Amino acid sequence: MENITATTLKPIKTTLILGAVWDSIGGIIFLVIHGFIQKELVPDIYPFYSMVIGLFLFTLAYIQILTVSNISKFLQNVGVVIFLRLSFGSFLVLHSVIFEPLPAQFIAIACVDALFSISQFTIIGRSKDYRIKDIFLPS
Repeated sequence: MENITATTLKPIKTTLILGAVWDSIGGIIFLVIHGFIQKELVPDIYPFYSMVIGLFLFTLAYIQILTVSNISKFLQNVGVVIFLRLSFGSFLVLHSVIFEPLPAQFIAIACVDALFSISQFTIIGRSKDYRIKDIFLPS
């Protein structure tokens, strides 16, 4: 894993940057718009939960930006991001199935997060320089 070149990490960096942009936009929407501005216009989203989701998304974006800044050192963060995205999306879908349907924007977040996770798994799985194990286990 020591000889990973910058070109082999470029696709994973791209997905991390796009994911950070997506999560930042989502963080703004949930924290500011749903949390503070539209709490009376969107009654099906409780403001506190919107703020928690917004802060979670900002944290996820920060982890991705930190990872892109020195990806060879923080390659395991990709595994953390994938785990967080899949667990958050699974929680949203399971909550909709078991308890009550959530608003459409929550399901859209789960779908986009799954798409990012699948693309990151695919990029890593097809790489000759690093393996899925490299993103989940320290070397």
